[in-house]
Amino acid sequence: MRSFSKNIFHKVVFLISFCAYFLSSSFFVSAVGSSVQVQQEVIYDGSGGVILPIDATPPVIFDVQIYDIGLETVKISWQTNDVCLTKLYYGKTEDFEFGPLFDHPESYETSNNFSLEGLEPGTKYYLKIEAENQKGAKSIITTYYFYTIPEFKILPNVGSLAISQGDKKVFLNWKNPGNEDFQGIQINRQIGSPAFNVNEGEKIFFGFADSFVDANVSDRTKYYYTVFSFDAGNNFSSGAIISIETNFFKSEEGDGGGNNNGSGDGENNNNSQGVPTEIESPASSDVFIQDIVNLQATANASENEIVLSWDYPEIENASEVEIRRDLNFPASSPWEGDLIYSGKGTFFIDKNLKEGQFYFYTVFTKNADGIYSKGKVIVSELGAEDSEVVEFDEWKDTNFVDLASGILLSPENGERINILQNHLLGISYGVEILPENLKAVGVRIEDAFYILDYNEDSQSYQTSFMVPEETGEYDLDIVFLNFDDTVFFEKNMKLRVLPLGKVFAFENEELFCGKLSVEKAFCFLENFLGGENRKCMRQVVVSDAEIEISWKNRDGVWEIWNAQEFNQENPSFTDSYGNFGFSLPDGEYQIGVKKNGFADKKISISVSNATLNSDIQIYVKNNRMYDIMIVVFLMFFVAILLKRKKR
Repeated sequence: MRSFSKNIFHKVVFLISFCAYFLSSSFFVSAVGSSVQVQQEVIYDGSGGVILPIDATPPVIFDVQIYDIGLETVKISWQTNDVCLTKLYYGKTEDFEFGPLFDHPESYETSNNFSLEGLEPGTKYYLKIEAENQKGAKSIITTYYFYTIPEFKILPNVGSLAISQGDKKVFLNWKNPGNEDFQGIQINRQIGSPAFNVNEGEKIFFGFADSFVDANVSDRTKYYYTVFSFDAGNNFSSGAIISIETNFFKSEEGDGGGNNNGSGDGENNNNSQGVPTEIESPASSDVFIQDIVNLQATANASENEIVLSWDYPEIENASEVEIRRDLNFPASSPWEGDLIYSGKGTFFIDKNLKEGQFYFYTVFTKNADGIYSKGKVIVSELGAEDSEVVEFDEWKDTNFVDLASGILLSPENGERINILQNHLLGISYGVEILPENLKAVGVRIEDAFYILDYNEDSQSYQTSFMVPEETGEYDLDIVFLNFDDTVFFEKNMKLRVLPLGKVFAFENEELFCGKLSVEKAFCFLENFLGGENRKCMRQVVVSDAEIEISWKNRDGVWEIWNAQEFNQENPSFTDSYGNFGFSLPDGEYQIGVKKNGFADKKISISVSNATLNSDIQIYVKNNRMYDIMIVVFLMFFVAILLKRKKR
């Protein structure tokens, strides 16, 4: 009976932990992760038996929310299905060195709310929640974690960096960051490989500009240009790299060397990649590393070991297998967790394990060039009969920040970042373990490659840059380079640059503008009487319209949104083009629009991607006195016509 109960208990623990780990990714931003373990406190008698308290069902901890994440602050709340005494522990390690904290130290409650202050920016914190009900049964949720918002001290890079060739010259242009500390840019040029800092390569420009022409170039040569922003103290940004292979003969043959893409046949042959041509993404090249198949885990409790077995894919492009193990969270990259196996076999025995402990294994294949597969994850526990294999591809250690507002951006569906146009994007990659042969980490978007600088304070790689000027969706890749400038790993996402919202209205065209017709006259009259016949109307933008935002707080009460906390103004006003836009935390909002001569407008909206950019139509106020005068005039005119007919 004891063995049967113990097996059932372990299965319940495993299922709850495993489900909570994957469900949690839909509730929190990319900076927040979790896995769950539920433990029940039991009492052992002197003979080795177990005494369970009456009704010793552990309480359920649910609706754990981590929100209002700031540079040094965060708020945490959760619910329990029973009244409980609860404790919160937190720390920069999984020892949870700070705490316990009590929300209700002397009373049993079902709701708990905590505000943590004095945290360090850009730092990963682990959480542990304990809940004990009045019967003495206890539940423990461990390894919820979050990142505080990184502090981007480095100067932002330029944006929309582009390159072209023609007339035996190379043309560079970019958009300067709208930062008050920005003073100018420095351009370093190098042949063979990029300059990854301001001291590498040849300095060919230093000053204030948004374009540059390099006339000192040779034909059929690969040039790498690195553009650095600098401030008054000669502090430099991380740098943006772009490259081109000159081919002036072909350019001149086609169109005299004046086209933008550097070729005369309508094709873009400038080979502009921002990084060396030998650096290719496995996802975009012909090299595709498949994961192993038939991954299985068999737990042997009597020997305290777990046996992993697998088969190689049909396409034999993997030279060996690497296995990473973690006790709390799967490794999402080939350098996280403990490396426990590297070889060409088809099985591995993990020994000296603890009963009741979950083990997360991520199995990567790797080819001779050092390129890894996506990786497969299996979770196993000693005593569990079955283990489950899952696909795993999460940016759990990557933070995206809208630097205009300081708001952490949540990846939409885990794979796409949304941000308003003309905003600065900050990227911080907080990996804890990196390979020894790492030369550089960078972000590739369009033809530019933005270098990530290492930040000692937060132990993360960071960069920031102006997002592309044109709205639309862009490929965004974080790339890890070896010292020979080849890619050994990269992560792929999408960046969607969103347009601003617009306030607009429809107004009547001039009655005597163009050809006057009976239809136009009646349409015009209909609109004066309160109609909205679009046949004689034109759409116009509304400038200087007041936009006021209200939000539903966590208590369900509507209040004015505190925009100052996010470096914005509320209310604000539309510009001369009727444009407006806000970056704001996800939630429920109401937008109020006011403008003299127009009826007030209020709409409700649910924000799920940290941007508010709705197009809003408002309506001209009807001047009822003017309408009455028109009606009286028409009645008088009809009366005159009828009187003339009677004569």
